Amino acid sequence: MADSPEQSTSPLADGLRREPGRAVRMIRRGARKHRLAVVLLGLVVLVVFLPTLTSLRILSPNDVYYHYDPWMSLATVRAQNALVHDPPLSYFSLVSLVRDFESFHWNRHVGGGIPGTGSAASAVLSPFVLLPALLLPLQWSYTGIVLLKLGVAFWFAYLWMREERLGKRAAAVGAIALAAAGPIAVWWLWQGTNATALYPALLWAIARMARGKRNSILALVLLGVCFLLSGYPATIAYGFYFGAAYLAVSLVRFRAVPRRELVKCVQAGVLSLAITAPFLDPFIGFLFRTGYLESRADASARVFFPLAHLRSFVQPYWLGDPVARSWIGDSALGPLNNFVEATVYLGVVTLALAVIGMFLRGTRMRWFFAAAALLLVALMFHPPAGRLLAELPGLKFSPLIRLRVLLPVPVAFLAACGFALIDRRLRGIRGSDRLSIARRVAAALALAVAADLALFAAWFHPHIPRSVATLPASRTIEYLRAQPGPFRIAPTFLYLMPNSAQLARLEDIRAHWGSERAYRDLVRRIDPESVDRSMIITFNSLRMDLDDPVLSLLNTRFILEPPSIDILRYFIQDRTEWVVKPEAPLPLRPGGLFEKEFTIEHDGVWAIAIPFGFVSSTGATPRLDVRLVAIDSGESVLEASYTAAELAHMPILHLPLRPAAPSSRVFALSMKANDVHLNLLVGSENGGPEQLAWGEVMRPLVLERSFKDGRVFRNLAALPRFWATWEVESLDREKFLSSDSLELDRRAVVSGPIPVEVLDLARVPVDQRRVSIDLSERSDGGYEVVTRSDVPFLLNSSEKLTPELRVTIDGRTHRALAINSMFAGALVPAGEHRVVFERQIGRGWWPLAGCALLLAGVAGWFERRRDTPIDPAR
Repeated sequence: MADSPEQSTSPLADGLRREPGRAVRMIRRGARKHRLAVVLLGLVVLVVFLPTLTSLRILSPNDVYYHYDPWMSLATVRAQNALVHDPPLSYFSLVSLVRDFESFHWNRHVGGGIPGTGSAASAVLSPFVLLPALLLPLQWSYTGIVLLKLGVAFWFAYLWMREERLGKRAAAVGAIALAAAGPIAVWWLWQGTNATALYPALLWAIARMARGKRNSILALVLLGVCFLLSGYPATIAYGFYFGAAYLAVSLVRFRAVPRRELVKCVQAGVLSLAITAPFLDPFIGFLFRTGYLESRADASARVFFPLAHLRSFVQPYWLGDPVARSWIGDSALGPLNNFVEATVYLGVVTLALAVIGMFLRGTRMRWFFAAAALLLVALMFHPPAGRLLAELPGLKFSPLIRLRVLLPVPVAFLAACGFALIDRRLRGIRGSDRLSIARRVAAALALAVAADLALFAAWFHPHIPRSVATLPASRTIEYLRAQPGPFRIAPTFLYLMPNSAQLARLEDIRAHWGSERAYRDLVRRIDPESVDRSMIITFNSLRMDLDDPVLSLLNTRFILEPPSIDILRYFIQDRTEWVVKPEAPLPLRPGGLFEKEFTIEHDGVWAIAIPFGFVSSTGATPRLDVRLVAIDSGESVLEASYTAAELAHMPILHLPLRPAAPSSRVFALSMKANDVHLNLLVGSENGGPEQLAWGEVMRPLVLERSFKDGRVFRNLAALPRFWATWEVESLDREKFLSSDSLELDRRAVVSGPIPVEVLDLARVPVDQRRVSIDLSERSDGGYEVVTRSDVPFLLNSSEKLTPELRVTIDGRTHRALAINSMFAGALVPAGEHRVVFERQIGRGWWPLAGCALLLAGVAGWFERRRDTPIDPAR
């Protein structure tokens, strides 16, 4: 007879249902049994998060944002630890996209578009990041990340050392020495520790297998998936090599080969690779396109610790302290000359216990871990030793001094051995009073290990009020987000520090690491020094070529400038021809109306410049309403309102004429002052009567808005995201990058032979070259374009042509053309068509991942049925 729904399949569940208080008793019993482990972990958590518990200051390095505009202009905040820079500006801003499923396949906000959060490169798919990002408020995600990494590493280290028969108390000491070690603690907020937190779980699984115990295949697959999605190849490789060595030594130690478990591990590894293939494929492809590997081909043999740095094992602040702002560093560390990369502090008490642990008899594995610790130190401090292994896969592209995150594993094991030896000797003391004192001494020693590391970690990590962690609203960002898209921005200098545009949900053409080599070559046309050795793209407005067609090609509608810098406005003024030069003020009082007609005499005029001075404002909503109309066509060229706060920071009005009215010559201007008082400027033309001072702007750049926290300049020559052309020319890549005669608005460029069907487009009569384009964004990061034309045309775009992109026309896959160096184009026939630029990461790998996931579930189900004992009563 079938079991009723009320029946339980587990004796434990039956017992808990009959006795509701049994679960509480079990928890209390477990806490008493493992009380030292609970106390040590609780002590570290208490110390690290003490400011949160006492003053509600959350662990967050977001105060670094206030070192950069626009936020620097809105509040004065000094970062507690400015070294914790990349996590908030690059990683935290990426974590903020996790709930934005539009960014899963494609991240529009960085470097003109890169693979999205679904790529393993983003490192947000690790459960240590994904769970806090989904379950906690964004500002608390740092807290969740640290607690998860600390807790998971501690409990698996505890289980592993228990499996090595070190005892509960010694295992607790070793576990906290590993989980809270200095090299790991200072790296908690970086993606590198997504893998290091799983090292103990890997070693625990290996220890169980070597002792003939079974590991669940589902658990092994889960462990493999978490490792592969951690997003930092070097730390994944460290764990793989150390785990392989530990497995080999363990098998020799027990003189047995658990063939079934080894086969299961291989199966779990294959399934893990298959499941993660859709996420790894875009990561690997993007990594090769960036040129990152070539630039770091000798990274593992480039930087080593000098022998003097051995002092850092006991004196972590001998080179200074970034929190105390006393860091002096060591030039021998080269580009890694910072406190995070230089930290090898494992705790003074921990090191002392590790030395004592060498004398613990009955634990042969201590020799393996001692040798491992010495080898790691040699690889980091002795260049000849390091270069022997520098070419190993996974190690080659990362400096060997980062092996410091692996060093806590052997040292923590030896420290556990040392504590076990001391604890054993103290417990051997006779007499109840002496035994009680001995136990207290052992407990104090364990607490000293935890307290030492906890204080080090707590001092390093900043805790700030939640009001500071939640960034103030920026008027510049609000204005940009209110503009119709799509468009991209080009902030200058360190305004909106690269990658922080992800937090603002703006599309930045700059990037921090996340850009292809071909893309970086393009932006070097705009600013030859825009790319540094760290692959960070920034622009200096003094060096920018504002007339370069690549700037317009990238759909760069706005250029932003910090409020403390005023360079671009003078570049515009330098290309402004004054028709009437400003000489005297002309008051425009509240309620006043000023009207004027302008006649444009020259060709190539992009805008009208009208200087003014702001005097005062009254009322609740003071503003200046401006309307510009083309008289010959009657079309409205511009309708805009400027608030008093904006006018106070604007010394001039730029009224764009193009692209709205490129052929008009006569315009009518109307300015209505609503509760604002301005001083317009007047002058005389050739000694005649006074007129409004105005000029013709001959550069396609105008000052659109000026706020307290930034200036917004509009690039009037910016091309839309999609546009049509009928002419194509062939240029190789080098000529394209050096050509000064590109006309990308009317002629596309291909790098190879021009397809015949594209050549035929040149025969279309000029008077028939008209296309209507309606654009809408898709949830996958792509676009849907509806085109209407009586003739065929080439649809150009500033969307990168990458493996994630598929172009369809009316539902049928269409081969995309590589145009303008690295972007996608499509040949569209005459008529009305629906063209879709679709983005999907891991294209072609999803069926394999689904099958692997299904196989893992089936294997786990069969394994569970095989291991479940049969109830004789049934």
